[in-house]
Amino acid sequence: MNTLYERFVEGNYVLIDLSQLNDTSQNAIDAHKASQLDTAEKIYNDILIHIYPDHPNANHSLRILYNNFGRFQEALFRLRKAILANPNVEQFWVSLMNTEAHLENMRS
Repeated sequence: MNTLYERFVEGNYVLIDLSQLNDTSQNAIDAHKASQLDTAEKIYNDILIHIYPDHPNANHSLRILYNNFGRFQEALFRLRKAILANPNVEQFWVSLMNTEAHLENMRS
C-alpha cells in the first residue's frame, strides 16, 4: 500500500509518509486519553496545519477535544471538515447531530 501523500508546502511539493502520520495521530490520541488535553490539541493542530489539513480522523478527534473544552462552534467546523474528507463514516454524522444538539441546547 502506498503511504505517501503529496502536499504543497511553502511553495514546494513535498511527500509525506502517512505511516508516520499514523504514529503522530496515535500520540495525540494517547495524550487525549491521558487527559493531557493541551498536548493533544497541539498535536492534532500540527497534523492539520502542517501535514494533512483534510485528515478526517484528526479533524474528528479534534472535535471531541473541542467538545470537552465547550468550544462547540470549533467542534462543528472540525466535524464538517471530517465529513467533507470522508462522508462514509457514520460516526462523523452521529457526532454532527450530537454537536448540533449541544449548540441548540445552549441557545435555549
